[in-house]
Amino acid sequence: EMILHLHQRFITNITDASLPDELARTWLFVSITKEHDADADTIADQLFQIVTENPTTPPRYIVMLDDSVNIDNIDEALFHRSEEHTSELQSR
Repeated sequence: EMILHLHQRFITNITDASLPDELARTWLFVSITKEHDADADTIADQLFQIVTENPTTPPRYIVMLDDSVNIDNIDEALFHRSEEHTSELQSR
C-alpha cells in the first residue's frame, strides 16, 4: 500500500497522504508543511524516490498541498484557494 509505505519512510514535512478510490487511486494528495519554499523541492524529491521504489503501480499524479487543505475532500484538494490568493482577489 502506497500510503503505508510513505509512513514507513517517514518524511518530516508530510502530515498526511491520501490515494482516493474515487479517482481510481491514480492521484496521490500529500499534505505538507514547509518553513522555506525550498522545502517543497526536497519533499518532492523524497516523494519521487519513494513512489518509484514502491512495488505497486505508482500514481499518475502527485499533488502536494499546504496542510490547511483537507486532502480527504477531493473537491477542496483540487479546487481550493489559498488564503493569500483569496486576500489578493478581495483587495481588487
